[in-house]
Amino acid sequence: MSAYTVKPLDWCEPRQPDGKISFYDHCFAETPFGKYQIEWKGWKDNGDCYVLYGPGIDGPGHFISPCDSLDEAKRTAQSDLEEKLSVLIAPPLPTQPEGQTP
Repeated sequence: MSAYTVKPLDWCEPRQPDGKISFYDHCFAETPFGKYQIEWKGWKDNGDCYVLYGPGIDGPGHFISPCDSLDEAKRTAQSDLEEKLSVLIAPPLPTQPEGQTP
């Protein structure tokens, strides 16, 4: 069992292409490590493919995964964030009986 809980990502409402943030329908969530962004072609009638990008060492727009739905892409982003954070957090130290020192 984990000794910490990661806050859920706070996603903006889906937005239409604006030519600045994205040329596709999109939504994003900001983190202290960078932005997660999901993009999809909402104007196509042949089904959507949701593409997830996340923060990376090479800057924003690091490809993570294609997904079948917006909810799946959001879950994948949350899992990616939790995995990245888990390598930064040391396990809790064992408790010592009272009166003993390590």
